[in-house]
Amino acid sequence: MASKPINSFYPIYKLYYGKTSNATQKQRKTFGMAINNAENIICQAFVHQSCLPIQKFLDLEQKNGLTTSFLENFLGIIGDDQNLFRELKHEQRKLLIPTPGCRYDKLNVRYAYLYDKKNSRLIILTYGKSQNIGEEFGIVRVLCDNFSEVPLPASIQNYEYWDLSEGKIETVASNDVIEINIQRLDSVIKKLAS
Repeated sequence: MASKPINSFYPIYKLYYGKTSNATQKQRKTFGMAINNAENIICQAFVHQSCLPIQKFLDLEQKNGLTTSFLENFLGIIGDDQNLFRELKHEQRKLLIPTPGCRYDKLNVRYAYLYDKKNSRLIILTYGKSQNIGEEFGIVRVLCDNFSEVPLPASIQNYEYWDLSEGKIETVASNDVIEINIQRLDSVIKKLAS
C-alpha cells in the first residue's frame, strides 16, 4: 500500500470543521501553487538569513500576483527586523499517521513552522483566517505528540498564526490551547486516507 501525502494541516482542519469551498479545481490549484511558491521562497530566506530571496522574486517582471501578495504580507509582518532570520528557526517536519484498513496505509503530513526559542513561541504561516486558533493548535499538538518524528519544543508559551493572506498575526497562549483527544480525529484521519 501507499502513503497519502498531505502538505499542511489545512486538509485536517477542513474536514474537522466541515468546511466546503466554492472555488473551482483550477482556482484551488492556482492558490496551492502560490502557497507552495511563497513557502519555498520564505524557506530560502531563512537559509540565506536575509530577505534577498524574497526581494529577488518581487523584483521579477513576470510573477504570480498571489505569491507576490503573500510575500509582501510576510515582509509587512517582519518589518525591518533582519535579526528575525537568526532568531527564528525554520523547521520542516512530517507526521506519519497509520491508517490500517483504509485505501492508504498511512498519511504523510508535511508541515513547517518557525520557532522563536528566545520568546518561547511557535509560528505557523497560514493563508486564510483561522476558524478557532486555540482548537486548531490543539489539533497540531495532539497530532505532533502522537505521530511526529520530532516532538514540538516543550517550552512553547505562545502559538501564532501569521496570516499571509491579510498580513495579520493571531496569537494564543499555550494554556489557552484547547486539549483535543486523538479519538476525536479518527473520522477525519480515516476520511483523508480513504
